[in-house]
Amino acid sequence: MQGSSQAYQSIGGRPQYTWDWYLSNLRKLDLVAVFALMFDFQWLQHLPNLQSLRIDISSPVKTPCRRHITLEDLSRREPQQASDEGGSREILSGRYISLPKLESIELNGDWVFEDKVMDTLCLAMAPNLSSFSYNCRYADLSLRECIALYEKMPRLKKMKLRTLPSWEDPYRLGLERKENLRAERLEKGVVFVIGGCKFYLASRC
Repeated sequence: MQGSSQAYQSIGGRPQYTWDWYLSNLRKLDLVAVFALMFDFQWLQHLPNLQSLRIDISSPVKTPCRRHITLEDLSRREPQQASDEGGSREILSGRYISLPKLESIELNGDWVFEDKVMDTLCLAMAPNLSSFSYNCRYADLSLRECIALYEKMPRLKKMKLRTLPSWEDPYRLGLERKENLRAERLEKGVVFVIGGCKFYLASRC
């Protein structure tokens, strides 16, 4: 499935699908199975009006398919780079794929994110997100980190998490059960759905 010269490449005995079509009218992208496993964030460069993105790499087998995502995965091809005094390389700001119309992201499966990837994905690439769902087999993000991320996302209304580290207490972090709140209190703020339970965090304002 692709628009370039080759139908797929075989990497590690598994086909790698790709495309380079410019799909200006595509609003929703939902990938599962091998199409999700081989998903490349570079594809999103060609989807300027994308509003909803769902990628499901979850697997019923005991050994799940794991995807490691780095800052380079989110950058435009051939990004400019700079070296700091310590010799490490960091992609310059403004060089990431831009998805200004993306409102919803859902990631299912065993995702492992490099440091700063989530901030880059939710703030630099898709600054207008209103819904973010992270259903990972193992909690890679803590609730405290998710709350800190929410504080930087002015349009976010709902964040869904599958699991949390056992040591985290939602109530101690300022969340309240949604069922216990009156409707007028829910007009501002964000709803966290954690393991099927709905919690509410008041607005930053």
